[in-house]
Amino acid sequence: LSAGYVDAFRALNPDDLGRYTYWSMRAGNRPYNRGLRLDYFVMSESISKKENVELVDCYIFDDELLSGSDHGMIGLDLCVRGAAKKV
Repeated sequence: LSAGYVDAFRALNPDDLGRYTYWSMRAGNRPYNRGLRLDYFVMSESISKKENVELVDCYIFDDELLSGSDHGMIGLDLCVRGAAKKV
């Protein structure tokens, strides 16, 4: 991140603590929400500052029923305005 990148989730949710994407199944940590954020959407600062690119939402599906895994799914919504160039 110090090399010019942005954690998309943290950029939109700076105060949203206790949100994780991994919980150890062996230790049984999910029910107690003892986890780690191992999965990220990272974007360059230069893209995040472009006028035609808007970071709309970045979210963590931390419901075990949705994932069935020790990792929670993550999602990213970007809005990119303007016509695509034909090559």
